[in-house]
Amino acid sequence: MMADTPRDRPAGENSPGIWNRFKASIPDSVGLINRATSVTGRPRQVVLGSLLGTCLVFLVAMLGVSRLDAPLSVALYAFVSAIPLLGSALAIVSFVFGPGLNKRDELVTTSLKVASWLIGELLGTLAVFVGIVAVIWHLDPRAVLVGVIVLVLGALAFIVVAYYVGRQGMREMQERKDAPDADATGTTRDSAQ
Repeated sequence: MMADTPRDRPAGENSPGIWNRFKASIPDSVGLINRATSVTGRPRQVVLGSLLGTCLVFLVAMLGVSRLDAPLSVALYAFVSAIPLLGSALAIVSFVFGPGLNKRDELVTTSLKVASWLIGELLGTLAVFVGIVAVIWHLDPRAVLVGVIVLVLGALAFIVVAYYVGRQGMREMQERKDAPDADATGTTRDSAQ
């Protein structure tokens, strides 16, 4: 006797397996892909392509190195791990889906975009950053220290300047708010009377 309802199925078989769900979603996915149009020249694509190029240039440069020290090994692992992350993110941001998607397709495309940003772009960029720092560490460990010091000082300077400019802007807005209304000639209503 075959199990027709979830109650008739043995334990653990209450829902179709992941493989069956995957097979059932293929026609919907193909239809969604057919609705996609490719786009080029977006700033995110340029950034992702540049980061991928950095990874590939490092790998080509490493072809002539016979033995890798610890910093170059870290750089190699970082750049190699960044390539699939950045590549998948680049593939996802290179397509736009037309209007009129149903809720499921809209959810799928939004999930892909968020995942490509969080996983592909964020982790891929972090991996490239680690690789670059490791290459600098290989060249001269003191240079990494100088870079960290400059990064900290730059961040502090950014905070101070942003605070100062924001405070000046708030002060000017308050002065304009407190000042009597002025007409186009620059005279106030009080002085015109």
